[in-house]
Amino acid sequence: MAESPAISRREAKAVTRARLLDAALHVLDDAGEGGLTTTSVTRAAGMAQSSFYVHFTDMDDLLHNLVDELSAERRRHARAARRRSGDDPEDEERRRETFRVPVHAFAADPRLLHLMVRSRSDRSSPLGEWSRALHEESRSGTVAELYAIGMPAGTERDRRVAEMVAEGITALTESLTLGHLEGRYPDVEEIVDVLVAFSDGYVPLLRRARTAPRQDDRAAPNGHLGTPP
Repeated sequence: MAESPAISRREAKAVTRARLLDAALHVLDDAGEGGLTTTSVTRAAGMAQSSFYVHFTDMDDLLHNLVDELSAERRRHARAARRRSGDDPEDEERRRETFRVPVHAFAADPRLLHLMVRSRSDRSSPLGEWSRALHEESRSGTVAELYAIGMPAGTERDRRVAEMVAEGITALTESLTLGHLEGRYPDVEEIVDVLVAFSDGYVPLLRRARTAPRQDDRAAPNGHLGTPP
């Protein structure tokens, strides 16, 4: 039998880093954030503690990378689902999948979801800052998608309403997923039903907002304050 080719040093380093991140996630699942230490993570990864510092400066750095990578993966899956739905807007199942994917992605890493939600209000830790930055990035992406499907963005009031809708989508998805993890809402499809109903409701809301009198319209020439961010 031919021997497998030796992996490169770069590949070996990537494998070790991935093992540490995976070990941190397991520790987070088993013991919560209080159990995260360099010792617990390297023990779970089955490697020497010195290996940790080859890849991360400290536990905050590891958490930053863990949160960033998992969030990026979740966003990739969500964007792919939305693209498929956009290719066939009449396909109800594709539309439902755009809501189902984020719920499953959040539920896949329950400790991380709890950590991210809790840390947003923490103004004293780097993790809190990263959590808020990721939340803002997610909201901005959702706002851009709302504009892309035709929601008004011509005035400051339009943009505020779009941001509130984006906040509502994220908050409702997170809240219902937490309820699912706690056993209060065991059926994911029922959660998707509620999220779809919410999406059906905010388009008329924005249409009504567009026809209502606006302070911004009276203050700005031609009713426009510039392009959306």
